[in-house]
Amino acid sequence: MNDLIIKNTKNKGRGVFANRDFKIGETIEICPVIVISSSGVDQLGKSILDEYFFLWESKEDAAIALGYGSLYNHSLNNNAIFEKDLINKTLIIKSINDIKKGDEIFINYFGDEKEKEDWLWFEDKK
Repeated sequence: MNDLIIKNTKNKGRGVFANRDFKIGETIEICPVIVISSSGVDQLGKSILDEYFFLWESKEDAAIALGYGSLYNHSLNNNAIFEKDLINKTLIIKSINDIKKGDEIFINYFGDEKEKEDWLWFEDKK
């Protein structure tokens, strides 16, 4: 975890920042996840974890990413992506641009563009 640090951001709370340079295509972090079944997802929405989960295998279940996984901030101009590994129950964060030490690492919460409809409630704050 020495490659990443958590810092406060100007208007998004905490964020994940590079503590070294990352090259395009490099794996930044592999985060184990805790999968929440459909019966527990409703409870997430009523808790502080409401803003920290990922939709998982279907629209009915979710996952909380461990490590720094649930702390990456969103941007449509993201410099990283996330990939779900359903078999190994991990979320893989990869760079899609070169990222310099000190830069915040952003993912696009929409993930796959086809999932964008699921996120219509979400406003991209700059």
